[in-house]
Amino acid sequence: MIYKFFQPRPVLKEYIKEYLLLHFEFTGLSVNPQRDYTPCPEQCLTFDPRGHITAINRQTGEKQRRNSSYISGQQSTCYDLRFDPDYLMIKVVFQPGALFKLLGVPLYEFNGYVDASLILNTEIDPVNEQLANATDYINMIQIIEDYLLAKVRNTRFSNQPMDHIQYILNRQPDQFSLKWFANQACLSPRQFERKFLERFGVSPILYCRIARFHKAFEMKESHPEMDWLDVALNCGYSDFQHMNRDFKQFSSTTPTTMLNNHLNATERILNLV
Repeated sequence: MIYKFFQPRPVLKEYIKEYLLLHFEFTGLSVNPQRDYTPCPEQCLTFDPRGHITAINRQTGEKQRRNSSYISGQQSTCYDLRFDPDYLMIKVVFQPGALFKLLGVPLYEFNGYVDASLILNTEIDPVNEQLANATDYINMIQIIEDYLLAKVRNTRFSNQPMDHIQYILNRQPDQFSLKWFANQACLSPRQFERKFLERFGVSPILYCRIARFHKAFEMKESHPEMDWLDVALNCGYSDFQHMNRDFKQFSSTTPTTMLNNHLNATERILNLV
């Protein structure tokens, strides 16, 4: 079993942030094969060479059995994930805005998660087949990287000021000002919102709220000695209740409960991290 992050080849770093490879085997173990998955500022292409995952939206109760490969735009609600007894996944996490560049499809057309074959057509089938027959984890990542490298070489999008702004939004979501960011991107506020929605599938305000929520959680995880009020103020919230509202919206629970759930996540129970 494994739960590990891998860095992409240097030539792909402009488009790919990292890969997450996980392999859970629950047969014979007294471990609950499920965990929660809260929103974070990322867009992904995920491959499941072995087993499948069932995702249940905590807000709507909608249940989705995902296929061998799927694309996810910006997640904005919490999901309960349920794994097959033998589940292997490689998740490609893109740099901000890179998924839009590679696909050439506005991300607002995605309703959460979509089967990759609906967007990439038959080009994704050989990748899924090679992954199913791969002999080891490294070989799987090589197969995916070869496919992505071909996609990158065929992309027609050039970098624009808008692309640089997206990195700033990820690092400093608490400093968001629509007018300032639009100015830096050489766009009017309305143009900036339209282009942002095209690249991320959500408004810049919602994206920044998700990024700030995620930043607050990561700060508490990295500095457990901090109390939640200090975390809130350091992340630009006006007070604890302000932060607590975001946690309830994006994780459907309180900050403390979310942290406890994370400390008891599947990969930790299996001693993989």
